[in-house]
Amino acid sequence: MLTKDTKQQNKNQFSDIKILEKICQTKLSRMKSLGFNLGYEIPTQRELPLVKPTILQSDTTSQKEINNIINNMSQKLDLNSYNTQEETKSISKDIKQDFAKNQNNMQSQESTFIIAEIKRASPTHGKISSIPNPINLAKEYIRQGANAISILCEEDYFQGSIKDLQNVKSAIPYSCILRKDFILCKEEIEVSYLAGADMVLLIAGIFLNNFEQFKGIYDEIIKFNLTPLLEIHNETEWDFISKLDLRGAIVGINCRDLRSFNINKMNTLKLRSHIPSNIPVIFESGITNANECYIIANSGFNGILCGSFLVSSVMNTSQNKQSKQIDQQNQSVTLFQQALKQGSIKSKCKYRYMPFYKELLLRFHLKNEERANTKSYSNTKQENTQNKPQASNEIIKAQIPLIKICGINNLDFLDNALDKADLIGFILIEESPRFVDNDFVKKANEKIRNYILSRDLTYGCDSSLKSNKMINEGGLANHSEYTKRFPLRIGVVRKDSLQIGLKLLQEGLLDALQLHEPYNENEISSNKQSITNQNNKPQEKTSNANATQENINSQENYFPCYHALKAMSLLDIQAKNTEQSLQTQYFTLIDSSQGKNVAIDTNMILQITQDLPQFTNNLWLAGGINEKNLINILNLNPMLIDICSGLESERGIKDISKLNAFFDTIESIFNPKELRYRISTRLKS
Repeated sequence: MLTKDTKQQNKNQFSDIKILEKICQTKLSRMKSLGFNLGYEIPTQRELPLVKPTILQSDTTSQKEINNIINNMSQKLDLNSYNTQEETKSISKDIKQDFAKNQNNMQSQESTFIIAEIKRASPTHGKISSIPNPINLAKEYIRQGANAISILCEEDYFQGSIKDLQNVKSAIPYSCILRKDFILCKEEIEVSYLAGADMVLLIAGIFLNNFEQFKGIYDEIIKFNLTPLLEIHNETEWDFISKLDLRGAIVGINCRDLRSFNINKMNTLKLRSHIPSNIPVIFESGITNANECYIIANSGFNGILCGSFLVSSVMNTSQNKQSKQIDQQNQSVTLFQQALKQGSIKSKCKYRYMPFYKELLLRFHLKNEERANTKSYSNTKQENTQNKPQASNEIIKAQIPLIKICGINNLDFLDNALDKADLIGFILIEESPRFVDNDFVKKANEKIRNYILSRDLTYGCDSSLKSNKMINEGGLANHSEYTKRFPLRIGVVRKDSLQIGLKLLQEGLLDALQLHEPYNENEISSNKQSITNQNNKPQEKTSNANATQENINSQENYFPCYHALKAMSLLDIQAKNTEQSLQTQYFTLIDSSQGKNVAIDTNMILQITQDLPQFTNNLWLAGGINEKNLINILNLNPMLIDICSGLESERGIKDISKLNAFFDTIESIFNPKELRYRISTRLKS
């Protein structure tokens, strides 16, 4: 029987999002006729082990739970009345072997977390796969290194069921199982617990008009010692769930807009910086390749939830959606784990780069958060702005962009840029009039190190950081505590200078590379492997099979970078839906000039935001930007602007007076000087 609260909810609207409301009302009708168990036989007590997600486990706790699960399952296998005789026999045969695999996953992938999903269909993809044997698919996911299994239990739009959850949990009882469903009332939580779920999805967007009901369900999840996965899509929903005590919870950010079904991965990455770093957050939807996993992990995410792509690839349904066979050659989950591990800010890989994307997103967030908290956005130095471009109301409302100063080839100019820029760029392309070699980059890093050591706590390091070996010996990478206090260092490369940039990156002299010209993954991997091979000494090799496999798994084919493309090239690449189009869905610099002082075509940029809505509020712009045209550029509401020729007295010659004038203009519009002090102080704390 439905409770009074649930019946009352039936009279109300769950959501103003059409598809979400439709799914919820259909689910409510099913419960009204079949009960909270949706017609399935549910045991009266839980005999299956309760497994916490690995990202919430300590090593000690994990081992203790492992021993308890093995002991409990050996005693209680026969009590699971809803197992068939064949399933029970399979459990008895495989439990120790499967559990050993899961234990290895927990230990070797401690810095990553993958929830692999069993999903037959969805409103956006239609039918994905029939999946006649979800147990086999779940086992394959675990074999490849998945840390948890998500079971779609919604029947009408996703073709799942609670029975799928029961069968999978019974077959692999040691694994962490997520009930992915449209939970509407707290009575469903006990059903989830008894059926064998270890985690429960709770979608914030369903309850925005009823926080008390949302909190009641959340409290029920905690009461049964299950792990809540709280799904949000935007900042409003984060503010909604942040009222809860989130200890023991995981937050999932879904990058699919439920109104339009569009994917916006940049907005998802930006939202991560709003959430405290001690709260585990996973990235949901739209993941289709390993390089994305690297970016996601390097942006501060603790893991991913992937469904449609993994089902299609592992079930080999690209040609036949009726395929019933698992593709044993497919290693998608394994590749995703490797990329997540390399990108993780907790990674133990040999070449562990600074979390470039996380630092970049955090700077942007803090810049704009501080401004939002400032009562007056207008200029506070009226006496100095009579001859400067004046901001319109639209500019006042615009976001404050990150500012990159590129083409730095003069150390005196660098000195003046360090406390102004968010990023600085060194051009490693020999044909450029702004070309610098390795020696200049090393001298520039000496300047940066001296800058850190000579500043007070506002811009520099505290005494413990000043004495750190990495600073005093010249290496600046791998320690985000330093990079928060000086501009991020970018190496600008083409294919013929990629290896130079990669070597500087590995030496800790750069934080990321700006890639001109379209690249494919094979080109990047071959260059990266060449550098890795040069750095590997013969004595480091080993005949140990596990060590050899570890070397293979950490070849460092991924590194922090972003692409720079002309506007027309970007439109062409996106239209072709190729590998390059996936690479440019995250961080892409639209460079109309490429060092030749060609002004940005604002009409073309507006066309990009219209055709490619993921770039709205996420534009990175370069091309002839200077003090005089700054207002027009800011009207496009960019996330980042890149200034090069606009700060030169002649081509290739940087001008300190133009640098100062440009930032005086920025200050007159946004007043960032005051903000910079507060941002720097917050980053330090």
